Amino acid sequence: MVNFSFLYLFNYILGIYYLTASVMSFIIAFFVSWAFHKFLTFRDHSTENMHKQGALYLLVSLFGLV
Repeated sequence: MVNFSFLYLFNYILGIYYLTASVMSFIIAFFVSWAFHKFLTFRDHSTENMHKQGALYLLVSLFGLV
């Protein structure tokens, strides 16, 4: 829902080219999804290894995107 909402905002309301708007909305949705999964789903509030966890989550997200 986050991805679609920002895509709509960027493309239809702000008039940004649809491919650029799609990339921008994916990036925002990725960070929102990662934060919700880390802090709410798994209740992991530690800040150590956040970069590693984020990189692994990005790989999984890109694999799903492909």
